[in-house]
Amino acid sequence: MADPKFCTETQVGYYAGAGASATSKDSAYVLVYGAGAEAYINCISRHNWSDETGGTNYADVSKILQECQARLIAIDVINYDFSGYPTRIIAEDMINIHWARITQLLLLLEEQTTVTWIKTV
Repeated sequence: MADPKFCTETQVGYYAGAGASATSKDSAYVLVYGAGAEAYINCISRHNWSDETGGTNYADVSKILQECQARLIAIDVINYDFSGYPTRIIAEDMINIHWARITQLLLLLEEQTTVTWIKTV
């Protein structure tokens, strides 16, 4: 199956951690979660990255899209089933850490100067 638009299934697995359930990190689930994350990123930035990039057009700066989507998907993967993590608190901490970083990334993508800069690099 294909990877999400901006990131890879492997990247999602890294962010979700060793406790992620096999079901929630299955390709079909990751693609569903990825479509939502992709739309969210496009809406927040008010730019349709999906039509422009497969993750390579903007080389280094496109990593912001990869990281943001992978972390958004990882939250869904973790949230699907906490049972693989040592405690529920550890799973929740992982989600909170991802959300803190996603907030920083989305603040950058909301700024139209950042979007313009990414497109011109």
